[in-house]
Amino acid sequence: MVDQINPKNMESQTGTQIKSPPYLSYATLRNFLSSLGQGVIPKVVNKHLMVGQSGSNQSYLLSALRFFDLIDSAGAPQAELQTLVKAEGEERKQIWKGIFQKAYAPLIHDLDLANATPGLLNQRYADQGLTGATLRKCHSFFIAAAEDAGMALAPGLKPTRGAKVGGRPRKARGIKPNENGGDYQTQQPVVPKTMREMLLAKFPEFDPNWPDPLKTKWFEGFERLMKAAEDAQ
Repeated sequence: MVDQINPKNMESQTGTQIKSPPYLSYATLRNFLSSLGQGVIPKVVNKHLMVGQSGSNQSYLLSALRFFDLIDSAGAPQAELQTLVKAEGEERKQIWKGIFQKAYAPLIHDLDLANATPGLLNQRYADQGLTGATLRKCHSFFIAAAEDAGMALAPGLKPTRGAKVGGRPRKARGIKPNENGGDYQTQQPVVPKTMREMLLAKFPEFDPNWPDPLKTKWFEGFERLMKAAEDAQ
């Protein structure tokens, strides 16, 4: 079955303004949701639960939670938030897939992600006035969230190191004359890991059983790591 985000299968969004899609790190949202699943979800989800996050990241997190209808405008948890944070494995993936498709349907429409090109996806963002760095961050969040939902994605949709979403293609590297000095042949370049991948490989995994002070230090360190990775790119 083709993975599509089809508004015909969702509740009508006619006459309502499309919400701005998230553009924080998807790992930040995923880790926050994991932390909620370790206890009783409070009656209001607000910045007080986001210890260790910067002020801007706290705002981005709340905006993302509202985008996915996991909380309402006042911060009250919705039923899908309760269900999502308590689920695990394949069950969680299926729940997240439904939440993901419903949230992005008004923006992406019936785009077939398994065969879409970056240009087609970018145009959907551009139609909402998103450009430049914001568009690139929206794209990165979208792809990571889609992969977590088990969506089938065209290879070209996944960002590569140094590539700018919607930008001009770079000149091919690793091309040299063949042994006869005539036609050119392409050498397969060795693709290095991104700075973010190298840093994350050395960063300890979040453990929900840690004491609160250690959790706070982990979030602070994770925030610094993400900023260092972005500055290095």
